[in-house]
Amino acid sequence: MKWTFCGLGFMVFLFTGLKAQGSNTISPSNERSAMLEYYTTQGVTTDPGKYEDLYKELPDDVHGLVQAVTGLLMHEAHLAAYKVELTEERKSELQLRRVEDMLEKIMTLDEHSLVTPRAPGKRLIVDCRHFTVLACSFLRSKGIPARARCGFGGYFQPGIYSDHWICEYWDST
Repeated sequence: MKWTFCGLGFMVFLFTGLKAQGSNTISPSNERSAMLEYYTTQGVTTDPGKYEDLYKELPDDVHGLVQAVTGLLMHEAHLAAYKVELTEERKSELQLRRVEDMLEKIMTLDEHSLVTPRAPGKRLIVDCRHFTVLACSFLRSKGIPARARCGFGGYFQPGIYSDHWICEYWDST
């Protein structure tokens, strides 16, 4: 594990090799394989759609992309710490699924560049899934293979196994 970002409920883990059953680990020299190309292609959920031009200002490095994501989103569990109220109007933000819809709301809240961190009250109110999907979209836009991973953790609330999402990306070094 090389990078872990937890500040706003967001984690990025580095994976340096994928292994298919009965095959050798894919090497960095073979990163243009069909599998890595698949993880570089935007999907229905990660496609920025009409907001693709906003990605031109994004940094090219993983750390910079993670900084951009955390400057746009506010995890619902951290609202009280930042004195942000979850109003009836803003509850719907938690139901946004596609990156294009997320970007539309982000730009409605604050029209600055995606690399400009928003004030806490101007960030999209989300859960860990939104951090993951937006990070995957940003990484893929820079040609960095990335995928969303979901599991269930009993460590948030005892006896309750809540879904938790992370973004994995391929480091070819």
